[in-house]
Amino acid sequence: MKKVVICMMIFYHVTNHSMQSRKLTRLTPAVSQALRNDCSKKIFPAAVYQPRVSQQTPEVSSSQNFKEGSKQGSSTQSSWRKPLFLGGAVSTLGGLAYMQNTKKEVRADSAEEKIYLSDRNPFGMAAELPFWGAYLDNVGDVNFARVYKNGKFQFIPVAGPFRDANDERYYMLYNGSVEEVLFKLADRNPEIIRILLNNVESPVNTEVFLKLVLSKDAQNIPLIYRLNTDNLLNVLDIIKKRNTPFNLNEKISENQTLFTLWLENMPSYELLEKLLEFDPTLIKQLKNRPKSFLAETFLIRSEKFVELILKSMAQQDVSLSNEELWLKRAYFNELSFFDERFVQLNQELKVKIYFLANRLAHEDLITKLKSLGMAEEPIYLPGPSIIPINADAITEKNIIKDFFLSLRKAKLLLTHEEFNRLDQEKYFKKSNQIGRILGRDFIEKITQDFNLKHIKVPKKIIVINNKVEKLVVSVMGDMDIEPFKNYSIKEDALFEQVTIYAEEILPVKRNISLEEAIEFMIVVEKTGYKDFTGDNIFVAADGIYFIDTEFENFNPVNPPFDRIKNWVVSHLANENDIEKFSKEYERRKQNFEKEKKKLKDRRSKIKEMPRYEKMAQWRTFTFPVEDLLKTHCKNASM
Repeated sequence: MKKVVICMMIFYHVTNHSMQSRKLTRLTPAVSQALRNDCSKKIFPAAVYQPRVSQQTPEVSSSQNFKEGSKQGSSTQSSWRKPLFLGGAVSTLGGLAYMQNTKKEVRADSAEEKIYLSDRNPFGMAAELPFWGAYLDNVGDVNFARVYKNGKFQFIPVAGPFRDANDERYYMLYNGSVEEVLFKLADRNPEIIRILLNNVESPVNTEVFLKLVLSKDAQNIPLIYRLNTDNLLNVLDIIKKRNTPFNLNEKISENQTLFTLWLENMPSYELLEKLLEFDPTLIKQLKNRPKSFLAETFLIRSEKFVELILKSMAQQDVSLSNEELWLKRAYFNELSFFDERFVQLNQELKVKIYFLANRLAHEDLITKLKSLGMAEEPIYLPGPSIIPINADAITEKNIIKDFFLSLRKAKLLLTHEEFNRLDQEKYFKKSNQIGRILGRDFIEKITQDFNLKHIKVPKKIIVINNKVEKLVVSVMGDMDIEPFKNYSIKEDALFEQVTIYAEEILPVKRNISLEEAIEFMIVVEKTGYKDFTGDNIFVAADGIYFIDTEFENFNPVNPPFDRIKNWVVSHLANENDIEKFSKEYERRKQNFEKEKKKLKDRRSKIKEMPRYEKMAQWRTFTFPVEDLLKTHCKNASM
C-alpha cells in the first residue's frame, strides 16, 4: 500500500506540475494590504485552533515569528511544497486526503504558537497537509493543515515547516489573509477551491476570496486569469450562483479583454463552454480580430470545439471572414468552389486549406487541391524515417500500408498464432516500438548502398497481438511510427496492439579485421548511430551486429566520430591495422566536416518550415488487420 501511495504522489506531482504553463504574478501591495484589512475584521470560528500567547513571550508579528522559526532550521524549499502524509491510508486524488478512523487531538506548544503534526504514530494522525504548498512573499512557506480539534476535522492556515531545538518539525498558525493563501495554493491544487469554499469548517471567506480573484494586477489583468482550469471552472460557478458582477467584455488593454486573453491561450472545451454559458454575447468579440480564433480552431482543435464556436457565432449572428469561410469549406469537405478563386488566394491561406483537408483526410478534396498546384516534392528528415514530412494524407497512408505489406511478404509481420509456430528460443521480446524496425531497415539500406559485407542487423518481427482487429498507428513529430495509445483500453494486449521480437544473436570474443573496422566506420557515419552502451553493438562470428535499433538512436547530422575510433581501436589487434584505420578515419572525418554544413542547413530549413507545411506529422491511421494479412504465412519458419 505504501508503494502505491508513493507512486500516486509522484504521478500527481509530475502531471499537475506539467499542466501549469503560467506562473502566478505577485500580488500588488495595495491588493495584499486590502485583503489583510478585510481579514483582520473576520475572526475564525471558535472551533478552529487558536494558540494562546504566553505572558513571557513578547508580542511580535506573524512574519517575524516565521523568520525566527526559519533561523531555527527550516527545511529546504523542495520539502514544503509536497503534501505531508502522516501514516495510514491517504488519497490526494480529488485534492482531499482522508484520514483513518483514529482521531487524536492536535498537540500545540501554546507558549510559542507551534503546531506539531503527529508523524510518529503509523496507526493514526492528529493532522495532515493534504495540499501542495506555496511560497508567500514576506511570509515563507504556507499551506492549509487539516486537523482534528474539538471533536471534528477543520482546515487551518499554517506556515512552515520549521524545526525546534529538538529537531522536531512544527508549523505555526498563519494570521494573515487566508484567501491569499488559497489563491497561491490554487495554482498547484486543481480541486482546492471546490473543497475549501464548500466546507463549513473552512476559514476562507468566499466573498473576500472573490474580491481577491477579481482584483487586477499591475498589468490590469484580473487575477482570476491565473487560476488553472479546474479551479477557474469552480470559481465561475460560484460567481454565477452568487450573481457577483463580472464583466468579461471590459477591456484590459486597447485590443484585449479577459475573454480574448483566454482564447489566445487555447482554453479547454469545458472552459470555453462555461464562458459562453456565462455570457453568450462574448462570441461577438471574435469578429475583426487581428488573428482569427476560429481559423486556429479549424486547424488544430477537436470536432466538438469547432461545432461549439460555429453554433455560438450563428446564434449571435457573427459573420465569417473570407479566411474563415474557405477553411469552413475545407472542414466540411466542400468541393463546389471555383478553381480560379482558389488559385488566386494567397499562398499562406492555400497551405492552411490544404493542411486542413489532409488533417481530416478528405481524400477527394486532397486530390482536387493537388491538381490545383498543391502537390510538392517530398522532403525527408535525415534518419530512418520512410515518410516525407510534407506528405499528403493519401500518400502517407499508402507508404505505411506498403511498409506493413512488405513486412508481411518477408514473413516479418505475423499473427500471434503464426509466431508461436517458430522456435521461441531463437527470439526475445523487445517492446511495441515499430521504430525499431525502421532503424533496422535504415542500417540495412546503408549496407546495401555501400556494399558493406560485414555489417549485420538481426531480424525483427512485428507480432500482432490476439484480439486486435484494427491496427491503429500514429506518425510522430520526428516521423517515427508508433502504435496509437488509447488509454481507455484496459487490456494490455489490445493497448499495446503489437509486440516486437528480435532474433537472438550470440556474440563471440574475437578481434575485427581492418575491412570490418572501415565498414563499421562507414555505417555509423552515414546513419549517425549513437547508442554504444552495453551490448547494443557487438562482434559475432559472421560480422558486427547492431542490436538496439530504436528510432531515436540515429542522427546522421552529427555522427559520433570519437566513439567510432574508440570502439574500433579496442577491437583491432594489429598495430599496422590501427595505423591504417586512423588515416582513413581522419580522411573521412575531414570530408564529413565539409559536408556537415549542408546537412545542418537542410535540417534547419525543415525546422523553420511553417507548421502547416509539415503536414505529415502527428497523424493517425487505421488499418484493418485482415487487409494486412492477405498474404498467408502457413510456413512461418525463419
